[in-house]
Order: sequence, then C-alpha cells, then structure tokens
Amino acid sequence: MYGMNNKSGKSSEGQLHLQQRLTDVLTTPKNTRIMRRDYGCALFDLVDKTINESWLVQCYAAIADAIDLPVNGLPDFKLESIKPTEVTDAGALFDLTGIYLPTGERVTVSVGGVV
Repeated sequence: MYGMNNKSGKSSEGQLHLQQRLTDVLTTPKNTRIMRRDYGCALFDLVDKTINESWLVQCYAAIADAIDLPVNGLPDFKLESIKPTEVTDAGALFDLTGIYLPTGERVTVSVGGVV
C-alpha cells in the first residue's frame, strides 16, 4: 500500500506505511473522528483501569478488534501475536507480529504509548 508519511509529507509504502497506519489506528480513540465514528481503537477505555492480567487481556482484545475492523483499513496485515514489551504507569509498548499480505513476509511492528 502507498500513502504519505505523516511527519515528512513524503510518499510512504510497504512496512513503514503499515507501521504508521497501525500506530494511527491504535492511538486514535473510537468516536473521535467525524463521519468515521468506528475508526480507532477501544484501548482508551482502559486508561484508568488497574494494570493486571485482566487489563492485559482486555488490551489484547482491543488491539485485535481494531486490526480486524474494516473501517480501520488494515486488510493487508494478518495479526498473529501481541506481546507486551513494556508496561508502566505512563503507557504500554506492544510488539505486533503478523503477516504483511502483499509480500507474505512476517513482520513485527512496535506500537507504544497507547494506554
């Protein structure tokens, strides 16, 4: 997929564009985009919750649901696993591993500061 880098304005493609799109989806709260209320992720519902195993499972579910939701525009990524790499009071970092379907490559994308 092709797109634009949201920082430089230059064209972006492949895995770099995938990482940008994943980060955008997971860091956008649901119901915050006009005309696209379903866009985004439910992770922000977990912000004030106690961090424990139940919270982590809820994070996994929110991430997987967001990636599967067609309105989020990620049909080229098949999620295989989610691994928390860092969980602090300031937020969480997750490694998302899956298949980048246009090339068939297994990729790992780090998304942080989500919750």
